[in-house]
Amino acid sequence: MVRLYRTERMPTRVDTRRSYEVWLRRHRSWLDSVGTGIAVQQRLMRHADVRTTMNVYGDVVTDEMQQAQKKIANLALNGLQNGLQ
Repeated sequence: MVRLYRTERMPTRVDTRRSYEVWLRRHRSWLDSVGTGIAVQQRLMRHADVRTTMNVYGDVVTDEMQQAQKKIANLALNGLQNGLQ
């Protein structure tokens, strides 16, 4: 008799909550990147208080931060590849 087991686990409530929070942060970042005003963002995210929009979801990644991270990743990957050759 052969038993097949699922190797992937079912998502937990914590996983789904974290995914939703990641989506909210990404959504806020996209709204900010297209120049949407903070009052409109507050309404779209259905926050009663603008401080929630700004303080909880206001930490956005700028283009400059993304470029710096890409440079660091390239240095790390190139260093790893050079070490393996």
